[in-house]
Amino acid sequence: MESAGGRIATGAGPDGPVVSVRNLTVTFAGSGRPVAAVRGVDFDVFANEVLGIVGESGSGKSVTALAVSALLPNTARAEGSVVVGGTEVITASPERLRRLRGDDVGFVFQDPATTLNPVLPVGRQITEGPVAHGTLPAARARQYPHQFSGGMRQRAVIAMAWRAARN
Repeated sequence: MESAGGRIATGAGPDGPVVSVRNLTVTFAGSGRPVAAVRGVDFDVFANEVLGIVGESGSGKSVTALAVSALLPNTARAEGSVVVGGTEVITASPERLRRLRGDDVGFVFQDPATTLNPVLPVGRQITEGPVAHGTLPAARARQYPHQFSGGMRQRAVIAMAWRAARN
C-alpha cells in the first residue's frame, strides 16, 4: 500500500517511514474460533504526512489504529509488524509503549465523546502535558465534554493529539 505521499517504504534511514505497518492481522477470541477483524494491512507514514483511514462501518479502522498504538483489549491478538519511530510496537515493553504513546502516537476517532473523559474538564484533558499554547479560552477549559458540541469535542481531541505529537 502507498502512503499518503504516494511513496513506498524504502527501509530504515532518514527518508524511511516514521510508521510502518506490515501484514497486520488482528483477531479476537470469541465463543468459538478466533474472529479476524483486520487481515493483512500494510501502510507507511512518512515525516510531515497525515494518514486518514476510511472504510465501511466494521471494516477495522479503529482496530487498526488501536493496534498501531498497542491499545487493543486483552481479547485481541495482533500479528505482523508495527514499527513506530523505530520501535516494534507488537513486542515492546509496557514502559516503552507509555513513552511512545505520549511522545509519538496520536489519532482522532470519529466519535470524540468516547475519547474524552466525561468527569474531567476539557481543559485539563488538553493540558495534561505542557499548556497548549494558551489558545483555548479559560471558560471553555473549565467545561465538561457534554457541554461541547460534537465539533467542539472533535477539535478538543485534535488539540490533544496535536499536542502529544509536538512533545
